[in-house]
Amino acid sequence: MSHNFFLLLFFSFGFCCLTNAQYIEDQSSSDFFNLTTENGLSQNTVNTILKDKSGYLWFGTDDGLNRYNSYDIEVIDINQNKSKILSGKKVYDLYEDKNSLLWIGTDNGLKLYNPISKKVTQCDLFKNFNNPIRVYCIEKENDSLSWLGTSEGLVLYSLKLGVVDNYRHSINTPNSLSDSEILSLANDSIGLWIGTQNGLNQLNKKSKQITRYFHDENDKNSVAGNTIKSLSINNTGDLWVGTVQGGLSYLKKGDIHFKTYNTENSNLPHNDVFDIFQTKEGNLWIATNGGGLSKMDKSSHTLTTINRNPDHIQSLVTNSLYSVYEDREGILWVGTYAGGVCFNTSKNSVFKLIRHQAHDKNSIIESRIRSVLHDNKNNLWFGTWGGISVFNPKNKLYTSYCHEADNPSSLSFNTVTSIFEDSKGNMWFGTYTGGINLLAPNKKSFFHYKHNSNDINSISNNNIYCFAEDNNKKLWIGTQTGLNLYNPDQNNFKKYSNINVRDIKVTKNNNLVLATVGGISIFNTTTETFKDFYSNKLESFPISQVYIENNEELVWFCSQGSGMGYLDLNNQEFTFFTEDDGLPSNFVSSMISLGDDVFWVSTFEGLVKFDKQTQTFENFSNTYKLPSKQFQPKASVILPNNYIGFGGSKGLVIFHPDSISKSKKSPEIVFSSLKIDNKNVNVNTPNSPLSESITSIKQINLKANQKDFSIDFAALDFNNQGGNKYAYILENYMSEWVNIGTTRSIGFTNLNHGDYIFKVKAININNNANGNIKSVKISIAPPFYFTWWFKAFIFISLIVVLYYYNKYTIISTKQKNENELQRLKLKSEEDFNQMRFRFFTYISHELRTPLTLISDPVSQLIKNTKDTKGKDLHFLQLIDKNVFRLLRLADQILDISKLDGDTLSLQVSKQNIIKCIEDTANAFHEFAIQNEITFKFHYQNEELIGWVDEDKIEKILYNLLSNAFKFTVKKGHIEILLNYADEESKDYITISVKDDGIGIPKNKLSKIFEGFYQVESAKSLNPNGAGIGLDYVNRLVKLHHGKISVDSELDMGSTFSFTIPIKKELYEPKNIRNHPPERAPLKPINLVKEDTHAEIITKNNNRNTPKVLVVEDDFDIRAYIVEALSVKFKVIEAPNGKEGLVKALKHFPDLILSDTLMPIMDGIEFCKHIKANEKTNHIPFLFLSAWSSDEFKIKGLSIGAIDYIQKPFSIQILESRITNIIETNKKISEKSKKKVNFIPEDKNIDSTDDLFIKKAYEVLDKNFDDSSFNASKFKEEMNMSHSGLYRKLTQLTGQSSNEFIRDYRLKRATQIIKQNSGLLIAEVCIKTGFNDPKYFSKCFKQVYDMTPSEFTKKYAANDYVTDDPQ
Repeated sequence: MSHNFFLLLFFSFGFCCLTNAQYIEDQSSSDFFNLTTENGLSQNTVNTILKDKSGYLWFGTDDGLNRYNSYDIEVIDINQNKSKILSGKKVYDLYEDKNSLLWIGTDNGLKLYNPISKKVTQCDLFKNFNNPIRVYCIEKENDSLSWLGTSEGLVLYSLKLGVVDNYRHSINTPNSLSDSEILSLANDSIGLWIGTQNGLNQLNKKSKQITRYFHDENDKNSVAGNTIKSLSINNTGDLWVGTVQGGLSYLKKGDIHFKTYNTENSNLPHNDVFDIFQTKEGNLWIATNGGGLSKMDKSSHTLTTINRNPDHIQSLVTNSLYSVYEDREGILWVGTYAGGVCFNTSKNSVFKLIRHQAHDKNSIIESRIRSVLHDNKNNLWFGTWGGISVFNPKNKLYTSYCHEADNPSSLSFNTVTSIFEDSKGNMWFGTYTGGINLLAPNKKSFFHYKHNSNDINSISNNNIYCFAEDNNKKLWIGTQTGLNLYNPDQNNFKKYSNINVRDIKVTKNNNLVLATVGGISIFNTTTETFKDFYSNKLESFPISQVYIENNEELVWFCSQGSGMGYLDLNNQEFTFFTEDDGLPSNFVSSMISLGDDVFWVSTFEGLVKFDKQTQTFENFSNTYKLPSKQFQPKASVILPNNYIGFGGSKGLVIFHPDSISKSKKSPEIVFSSLKIDNKNVNVNTPNSPLSESITSIKQINLKANQKDFSIDFAALDFNNQGGNKYAYILENYMSEWVNIGTTRSIGFTNLNHGDYIFKVKAININNNANGNIKSVKISIAPPFYFTWWFKAFIFISLIVVLYYYNKYTIISTKQKNENELQRLKLKSEEDFNQMRFRFFTYISHELRTPLTLISDPVSQLIKNTKDTKGKDLHFLQLIDKNVFRLLRLADQILDISKLDGDTLSLQVSKQNIIKCIEDTANAFHEFAIQNEITFKFHYQNEELIGWVDEDKIEKILYNLLSNAFKFTVKKGHIEILLNYADEESKDYITISVKDDGIGIPKNKLSKIFEGFYQVESAKSLNPNGAGIGLDYVNRLVKLHHGKISVDSELDMGSTFSFTIPIKKELYEPKNIRNHPPERAPLKPINLVKEDTHAEIITKNNNRNTPKVLVVEDDFDIRAYIVEALSVKFKVIEAPNGKEGLVKALKHFPDLILSDTLMPIMDGIEFCKHIKANEKTNHIPFLFLSAWSSDEFKIKGLSIGAIDYIQKPFSIQILESRITNIIETNKKISEKSKKKVNFIPEDKNIDSTDDLFIKKAYEVLDKNFDDSSFNASKFKEEMNMSHSGLYRKLTQLTGQSSNEFIRDYRLKRATQIIKQNSGLLIAEVCIKTGFNDPKYFSKCFKQVYDMTPSEFTKKYAANDYVTDDPQ
């Protein structure tokens, strides 16, 4: 509301009720909630309202019956005759009998609704009666009989007997009913009052005599009108009569004179009285058709009216009311014409709210309460953000004050932070930024006190927070910048300190306890000194209020950020209570104590009760529908009769502590629906487990396939709609209750068969629920597989299946584990690829500067070199070529990084597209010629002008051509095709790169444009590929607003085609460049496809020069190594492991130097083949690779490699390492030659050389006594060629095959002689495979320098002879 509305200094406002029980009431009695068709109501004209025994609300409308559970409205279909849709749906009256059957009076007779079976029964009132009978009203007679007021007279009806009696109007019978159209009924012990369309009647039930009463305009004691719409009898037997156009009549019991209340002689708002309801206190609610709602006091018969107010959004929706009903909880329900149902819950509200109401001038000036005071004259003062209001309980009027710009005597500022009444009755008001206001004696103007920087005796600050009067009647004021003392004699102020004072309390010894920011101070008024108490927990939080206990040992406080607590003045320690202890918020606004051990505490998140003895909190914010949860600092007041008020953002909340109980009554819980497989089921649903309504059923029997179900429930709590919280338990399945908040549906899935009990209850805010528990037994039938015959079948089947279990289950588990390992491996590889990509993106940035500084100087050196064939020029060209490769790779990674970050821009310009393609293709011509590949560019026109990004086209083509040349063998074909995508529009062109290389499998085509993906067949030809080239191409094409596709067949080749727009209009202006920069031509491409049939390269023809096999797929590196090593070694070269293996078997080098990642056969596989072959397993194997991980090194060394050298490397170190390995190997060989002179005894031999010698000895052990065993048979037994066996024995022993056999036989001869076997020398000769004793003696003497006879004598004398001749 605008402040201009409050320009007057004061004005009066409307009535605010005051009862004996409380000082002031709220204005919410006229606040109504509304239910309409939007909420599920079948129709908005409500004729009757009833609350049944279960707690449901029933609404009878012009179009059906409705049941309301405080959450949902269910429309009950009461129309049995579907052929007559418009008949029998209008409900006039409702009545519930002792069996909970609902009697429904409709426009087509009487109907009965059974809430258990959910069935509607049509009652036959008069047989063979053609016209529909309207039942307007129903009145109970006893448990078996009821009176029906119908369009065809009065009917006494029994469910068992039908129509027991009936009364109609008869012209010829004076004592008959005055009219047959019965509109209302009221029953007492003596007679039945009958309201008709024409007159009031009384039936004497004993004599069955009828007395008529009519309206007589000349008789003021007659009934008010003849159309009797409603009747009501109070507890004393007095009759109230509601008429149409006549108002309300009252007939005291035993009297014959009516007293009338109408619009002329009373406050009745309208003379059409449609319904009357008597409350349990005896008061009347009167619904009028056009005047709204009236309430009549039972004693004074005074009327209070509630009607529609267009300015009040929560008022009645209309003044045309058809029905009124107050339920047993005190909730008022009003049925309207075309406005649905209105209801008001203020009667049971514990908390009352005083607020500003736009529709009512008699209310406070603003709802946001900042301060409040109850003065000595019983007035209630409100300090708001919009001014001041004061309530006078005598005349029930509000007076308000606000700031007026043109009135200097008005309130200085509208935000009033504090109100104080001094001992003289003066009213002081502190404002925010407006200083102090003192209300003048005339109560119409204010004296102002503001800070004046030029006057040291003025108030210290204009932000005023509190007032206090000490024991000497001195007035103290707390401001933002100091404590001030008012001097009434000089009308000025004295300032003490600069502290921010928010509250002041006076002790018995006249000291001041001050609430400050960050702590508490005690000011000694005698010595004028401060004693400060601070806590780190308070920090910079303001203390909004302090409270001194009677013994003055504890100072309680509430802070705005650190909760509440107390300061113990004895030990000067603070104790805090925060959210962790139960406070709803650490922003505590105010506290009030009524003298007991309880504090009532307001916070920014609601209201709590604090027990000082147990130091526990009880929260009342949600349980009782607290109208406002955010309260303002110090805005609290104690009202008469111990009512308490707290000011907040929505007004002043008033309550009485005694009205709040610890345990609120738990509402009734009802089951509202059952769902199976997420579908609603009811009594009439096929295969439904419900034999009666879910609301009353005691047990639900579910089939085996109905184990997925949910149950909806509701608390019939119309005072707290939507605010109830619930807990549930399923016994035999759960052991504890589970709190589910406001959720009203619980579902269960895959429950085992068996019996359960489902229970649900409502809980209050403290999670206590001792009230009503709703339960239902649930029985789930067992499935067929729990029957005996099925178990027998399973037992037999298990026997049959057992055989297959181990075969398939274990295999399946193993496969599953392998799949999981593979998935984890793939995920790990994917994560690694992402990390590797980010790393190289960063590295590419760092590489460009040093590469640039290398590239340009090298180019200058090449340009200035005069020797065109020298080694230096060759090395410079090698550097230049590889710097170019690195720069291009760095550019490509940077582009991909920009594409990922959406920062790579498209810059199209007008170009000759054919020339752009030719420039890129020219870079590959030299390579095509070197590798005998036919390379052509096909186009239709000599010139094709279009708008493209030349840089992106070059990069796309460069990558596609690179792939084509990598995977196309010699004498292959590669073509570039350029065509219009559409010959008519010529808006797009298609560029294709076609080759007849290795091709791509069909099942891999969908993945080739994914990052880091490589086809397995491509990895063998390009092991160093990262799998980002085609992903890069795909992104560039999309950036160019194009699309790319591939067509490929395995071993037949591939065609990559991309289509892009070339019209300027197809690009955004920001992507167009009219003057593109000139681009340098591409250097000729070398894709390392050189194929060489390498011969042995050496610069030294010495026969003893060691041979080194160099296996490396990179031509430049291989050529560089071969060139360097050929000075000292005979060098053999091979481009991959497969060719290296062939050359190793051909040349048997002294050392093999191999890369790891190579096409066709990699280094690891190559090494395995070398070490597995007995002919080559003795050759030292040295790895040379860029892979540096320990895991890779261990893998290489474990398969037989002698060492691992990491790229990049020093050629001098490499040369020295090779020399050392060869020399060391020679020394080991010499040592082995001596070692093998002894027969090996150690069986635990690991090296391949020792295994070879062991095998040789084992062969000789079997055949040494066979004189025909010679070198030819020896090589067959060893499974080796003659030359291979010769080279192996020569390297390890220095002997030929024959020499090795002879030497072994001689060693056996010495063993036989040592054994002193008594054999002759000739017999020893034959036993060791020698045919000729002379030859035997000759050979023996050559080895041992003595004959066999001399050896025998010497052995016998010395008992020892060595086997090793020196």
